Amino acid sequence: MSKKILFLTTELPFPPNSGGTHKSFQLLKRLGLHYSVDLVCFVKSIEQSEIQGLKNAVNINQLQAFVSDIPRSIKTLLMSYLKSDSLNIFRNFHAPAKDWIDQNYEAYDLIFVDHYEMFQYVLEHTSKKQQIVFHEHNAEYILWERAAMHQSNPAKKIVLQKEAQRVKKAEQNYCNKADYIWAAPNDIEKLVNVGVDGTKCHPTYHLGNDTMLALPELERPNNKHLLYIGTLSWEPNVDGLCWFLDDVWPSILSQKPNAVFNIIGKGADTRLQNRANKLKNVNLLGFVDDLEDYYNQSRAYVVPLRFGSGIKVKVLDGMYRGIPCVTTSIGAEGLSLQKEQMLIQDTPDTFGKAIIRLFEEDELWDQLSINSRKRALQDFTWDRLMNKHLEQIQEILS
Repeated sequence: MSKKILFLTTELPFPPNSGGTHKSFQLLKRLGLHYSVDLVCFVKSIEQSEIQGLKNAVNINQLQAFVSDIPRSIKTLLMSYLKSDSLNIFRNFHAPAKDWIDQNYEAYDLIFVDHYEMFQYVLEHTSKKQQIVFHEHNAEYILWERAAMHQSNPAKKIVLQKEAQRVKKAEQNYCNKADYIWAAPNDIEKLVNVGVDGTKCHPTYHLGNDTMLALPELERPNNKHLLYIGTLSWEPNVDGLCWFLDDVWPSILSQKPNAVFNIIGKGADTRLQNRANKLKNVNLLGFVDDLEDYYNQSRAYVVPLRFGSGIKVKVLDGMYRGIPCVTTSIGAEGLSLQKEQMLIQDTPDTFGKAIIRLFEEDELWDQLSINSRKRALQDFTWDRLMNKHLEQIQEILS
């Protein structure tokens, strides 16, 4: 009889159109080929087409999708201080989901906790026979700490710092209760630094659309176009783009007046909309279904991140396609990239100069395009990663 796995995650991983959902989708797809998998997740509303789409794409035995949409608000934050370990843990608590998990828990051989917010559902069961694999998409407390570091509003800074401490305490507790922990190499280091048992930790990566590796190499364009792709409501992306538009873009325009910055992604924050309306040659393009034309017509790809944690999928997507990238240390962390594969700069002046170099130096452009793609093929493909994880799951269940 096939071993039974209960997979707990925060949202329906379909369509897989973000780094987190893409990773969850790939895990479910592989696990479903070898085990009997039941999925518990949350949805904002019952989208039958998306639920059916996941069932068509992945071999799931049973899918329990609970409708839950608790907003981020001051009221929710205050309620979380009274009732939960952190804001996001509170927002992801759902009594009917807990009842279902409690009633069915004994039927499973392994519990796969996907995102730290879902560990609250297994805390009462950690002394039982089931093995618990805890998949940390990010070391969440790091994200909150870094957000606080770059917050200029004193009141918001205090709130972010307090939340970082709450999240850190919860993550420490959850990691101590788990049997196995999967996290990015840079996140493992941070977790061990706060007392997590390193022998439980196994490296993983968030990858992107590695099918782009099968596409032909890009031809170097003769223009001054920059490209950014990402979710434009996600705070680390919004903060990084605002920093770039305020502190880097004016310098680039002063040297290259014909430079164009194309920003692709859904849900643009009002801060980005306001800047795009005021600044020259900045285009907010919204969601774009086929990105190939923009990859082909762009001289450089930028990922200006000042905070975040884990592996940055947008960086890997640029590597898969072979478009030379300029990013920050935060954007490149966990990937052990060399200067021949990517330009990594952290100040407005050096970030801008790196982009100018890509505009002017054809040899550098060619070097980065070839070497970044080569490195992605060697180390960052889904087949390579998932084969490793399936071996680990098999070992755990045996």
